[in-house]
This record gives sequence, C-alpha cells and structure tokens, in this order.
Amino acid sequence: MYTAMAMGMSRERVKVVLFQLREDDEVKTIDRDSYLRALRLAPAQLVTFDVMASAPDASILAGANAVIVGGSKWSVWEDVPNQPSLIEVLKAARAKKIPIIGICFGAQLLAHAFGGKVVRDEEHAEWGTYDVTTSDDSFTDLLFADAPFSFPAQCAHHDKIVTPPTGAVVLASSDHCAIQAFAVPGADIYGLQFHPERNKADYEHLLQMRGRDYSADQSNIEKIRASLKETPEAEKVLEKFMDRIVLQR
Repeated sequence: MYTAMAMGMSRERVKVVLFQLREDDEVKTIDRDSYLRALRLAPAQLVTFDVMASAPDASILAGANAVIVGGSKWSVWEDVPNQPSLIEVLKAARAKKIPIIGICFGAQLLAHAFGGKVVRDEEHAEWGTYDVTTSDDSFTDLLFADAPFSFPAQCAHHDKIVTPPTGAVVLASSDHCAIQAFAVPGADIYGLQFHPERNKADYEHLLQMRGRDYSADQSNIEKIRASLKETPEAEKVLEKFMDRIVLQR
C-alpha cells in the first residue's frame, strides 16, 4: 500500500520532455494542454519535441526530470519518421535513470524498444471509455496501490501490447486488453495503454475534429461518443507520477 513520502524537488523546478508523434497541429495543442493540466505544470516546464518533424538526440535530455512519449496513429512496426532515433533517446534516458512514461502508442513503443511485443487486434480495439481493472502487482506500486479495483479510462487504440518489456509487471487490464498498464521495477518506467491525460471533453473535441481517424462509419463514431464517461481516477495517474516518482528524486 502506498504511503506518503516527504517531498523532494519543488514542482516549480521540474522540466518534462514530451515527445509528440502527431501530424495535426491542433491535436498537438490539445495533447500539450492536456498534459499540462494533468501534470499541473506551467507551460515553460513542458518541453515538446515534434518527432515527425526532426530526429531527437540525447541532448534533449539535458536538465530533464522526466520523459513522456505520447499517442500517435502510427503502429510501432511501421516506418515511423525518426522512430529509431527516438528509441535511442529513450535508451539514453533509461541509462541516465530519468523516469519515463509512455501513453498509448508511447507505451507500445516502450514495449517494442525494451523486449516486449505489440500486435494489431482490430477485433478487440478500444475506442471510447472502458473499465480498467488493477492487478495483484498493483498493490505495491506507487501509482496504482491506492487506485480502486476498477475505474473508467479513455482508450483509443487498435494495436495492443501482448508482451511487456523485459522485467516489467502488469498493473492493469481491461476485458479487451490484457496489458493496460505496466511498470519496470527499479527503472521508473511506466506504460499506459489508456489515456490519463484525456478527459471526456477532450475526447468529445477530438471526435468532432477528426472522427474519421476513429472510424469511417458515422454510427460507430456515435457509439464511441455515447460510451464516454468522466474518468477522474485515470486522470490522477500522471499527477501521481509527478508527485511520487519525479518529485522524490
């Protein structure tokens, strides 16, 4: 069970690097604003890097206290622009013991980079709000120990992780996705298949903007919209990542 610890670093001094793999500028802005809200950071504290535009290198990690890899419409086995360079940066961050959290595509990329496996599974795709259930291994995890046994979360994926990174433990699952969250103990590396940065209003906005990215069938888009719920517990995870891991270093 998680117990509170004395705070280390001041939140106002934190620098977080967000790697974005989006092609739409408005979606990039929505993502950035969502992460700022979830992390409770000032805009200057979140450094975004557009992986689609240029290849990152380890110099971006200078002064970084945490790294986030966000979502994308790409699959990790595709020829994603600058993905090999991003993987090398993630390996460098791990070597430097910088906490890393991957969200949706980001979680899949961490699995892909560190010994896991990702596959396409259209039959069990999750678009909308789904219930996530915590595992026995979550009882001693800093982010999930005090979470409810089950809670709703926003999902948007048709690829899924079937094997987590080497040495990882599975922290949560859903009926359609056996690995909704994982951690690599001792490395401060987390992967979340669901979107903790996204609330119901964010999802509704994205459906209005780019519904065809979710489905070409308008009736399916309406089903997604009808499934949406508020997800307060899922939205706490990034704040916990900051408070219980990043700020304690």
